[in-house]
Amino acid sequence: MQGEWVHVKGRPAFTLSGKGGTYNVTRKANIRGKVLETSYLITEQGGKLFIETGFAILLTYDEERDRIILSPGGEYKRVSNIKKGTR
Repeated sequence: MQGEWVHVKGRPAFTLSGKGGTYNVTRKANIRGKVLETSYLITEQGGKLFIETGFAILLTYDEERDRIILSPGGEYKRVSNIKKGTR
């Protein structure tokens, strides 16, 4: 699942990365000419993945379609794969 992901309808993109068994989602936002990065920890609870942003966002990966669905948040498609370094 690691890589860069964009929303199918234009919502903010994110990067999903991991190291040592810990995974994070990082979003970049351009606010008044400054690029700000915000990272959120991905946790597992009851066999489900959640992005911890102050409230839990359910993260589901559709391996067959290579899509991530966030609830709430919608569907994201892969732009590049960090591990393989391909686009």
